[in-house]
Amino acid sequence: MLRKIKVSINTKLLTLVTSFVLGSLSAYLYFALDLFQKDKTAYIFDSTLSTTSALSKQITESISNIINSSQLIGGIYQTEDLGKDLYEGVFQSNKSIFEFLVFREDEGQFKEHLNLKKADILKQYRLKDDYFKQIIDKNPVNFSEIKARKYLLKNTSSIGGVPHLTLGVYNQKANEIYVTRIILDSFIKTFNENKVYNNYLLNDKGQTYVHRDSKKVMAHENMSTENYIQDVLSAEVSNGVREVTNSKGEVVLLAFTKLKHLGLVVLSEISKDKAFASIKELIFKSVVLAVFLMSTAFIVGFFMSRSFTRPITMLVEGTQKIAQGNFDTVVSVNASDEIGVLSDSFN
Repeated sequence: MLRKIKVSINTKLLTLVTSFVLGSLSAYLYFALDLFQKDKTAYIFDSTLSTTSALSKQITESISNIINSSQLIGGIYQTEDLGKDLYEGVFQSNKSIFEFLVFREDEGQFKEHLNLKKADILKQYRLKDDYFKQIIDKNPVNFSEIKARKYLLKNTSSIGGVPHLTLGVYNQKANEIYVTRIILDSFIKTFNENKVYNNYLLNDKGQTYVHRDSKKVMAHENMSTENYIQDVLSAEVSNGVREVTNSKGEVVLLAFTKLKHLGLVVLSEISKDKAFASIKELIFKSVVLAVFLMSTAFIVGFFMSRSFTRPITMLVEGTQKIAQGNFDTVVSVNASDEIGVLSDSFN
């Protein structure tokens, strides 16, 4: 009695080929995508940190130039022989400065000795003539803090006014304090050049100094109310990158670089989904490719297995006919391999 065929050779070969292709593709996708994700993650973290580092250098350089300009103007002012035209010329040539004041200590009190203003700023921002007085009235100069720290940078902007910072510099030799008002236009432009990242500048207390949302600057918004910002401000390290969840519930990569000598922190953040969008795209394309290769392998395997098993099936059928008493059975197999030889022997 002939046994019944439960699983054909065709099915076995097709399963073998498909399993091999599926296993190979799965292993390749797993290791390749895992390696790519690790490399991409490292690159994104480094890139985010590089953004804050580059901005920090630009901020440091800009403020250093303004400090030098302030000291130069103050030094020329002290030297009466050089004249008024020279220090006014230096003041007018620096486009980042719109007001400069010199305070000299006399009998324990600092008194104003020089006040340079750029009146055209009033027209540019449509401000009243007493705007400069308003700045002083709303933000009195903290002489003791400037004297203690040597440098002091504060956000003294007000809603409806000029977005600006005030820099206080103490000249110990002359016992003078130079107060410089810095327009934020160039800083804002620098921070907004990179559209991929949301870049902003805070002081070491969390107060907003530069932000693409000018309302935060004008309102002196304190961002330290966000736990992840507070963690950055209190961190002992000078720079780093962290994965955090912001107030909107969005997971972001946050990089920071501290400028401790200026009491500033530069931050850059990018949505994690946006940062890893290329990985998701690669995974999608890889899955599509895998499906295509699997389909191709299945089709090729199907026809190849049929070409291999068809002659065997014909021999099996011929054998069954002989078993049934049909001794005139002839099996015609067009193959020049061992199966062809077996067919000739059968006939």
